[in-house]
Amino acid sequence: MTQKNRFIISEQLLFTGLAQDTVSALNLPLFPGEVSVNKCDEGHSISAFIPELSQESLFERIVSLIKLAMQDSSLTNCDTPILWLLPELQWHQDDLFTQWTDKFKSLFPNLVDRTVKFFPYGRAALPMALNYLTQLPKQSQLNKVCILAVDSHFFRNDGVTVYSNFSYEEQTWIPSEGLAYIILEQQTFGLEIIHSNHDSAASYEKLGSIENLFSQQSDFSEQLSYLYLPGNGDQKLVTPWALAYQTLDKVITIGSQIIQTGYHTAELGCVTGLYNLMHIYDNYNEEVYQGDILQLEISDNIYSSVALYRWMSKE
Repeated sequence: MTQKNRFIISEQLLFTGLAQDTVSALNLPLFPGEVSVNKCDEGHSISAFIPELSQESLFERIVSLIKLAMQDSSLTNCDTPILWLLPELQWHQDDLFTQWTDKFKSLFPNLVDRTVKFFPYGRAALPMALNYLTQLPKQSQLNKVCILAVDSHFFRNDGVTVYSNFSYEEQTWIPSEGLAYIILEQQTFGLEIIHSNHDSAASYEKLGSIENLFSQQSDFSEQLSYLYLPGNGDQKLVTPWALAYQTLDKVITIGSQIIQTGYHTAELGCVTGLYNLMHIYDNYNEEVYQGDILQLEISDNIYSSVALYRWMSKE
């Protein structure tokens, strides 16, 4: 990356449980209202999943998503280094992470051989990957890099129970799944990463983490035009940043707009952050957005992360 950390997206692919092509998926927030569910004879069924994928386990579901992406994209033959975003694995799950990466190696050797680093941090993974990317020493900087994210909430936390076997009344948010990847190319124009950072704390201490991240923004921006903040219907995801919001008082105005894509896309797990980045880039590129944009992502367990963007036009 350049000293200014500016890049363009030269290639992208995105599909989710609700939209199986990039354009449709990026346009989901344009439709009024929130994600709905379909009624069936048994009650309510959650309809935000891709049909005919593996129902064996979370890992096999992710494998199915990757194979689906490889059917009609250049991901298979791409020779670009990869930053790979994964569902959040907790600190005591090192063995599971090793199992996953070993299996990925056997199934997708070309992808794993090109992977510079895995980021098993769930929703918070994308800003953490950007922070890693922009902090690389000069001799290791990447002029071109792929960011890949894949996740599914087809299963509950036990990795076995299928969400759609339960009534919708038990859910305050709608689980989904998806895969996204982008190719970032270093340029003197395009999307500039002004700042990125992350923090970690137990769930009951997340307010302090987010206040810390929010308080840093006035060092890099005078005013935020848009804020991409977590929201999917689960109050536990909203409460920490809502309580910390006043910490942004130096950089927000009455005109600052909050965007919560999760209400329209359903829950995408670690794909959420990359989805939001693609959505931000698309709106900047189409001149819908102007000014500085802050992205906050919060994982289910301990991680919170931010990225601050600005658009630099081609001279």
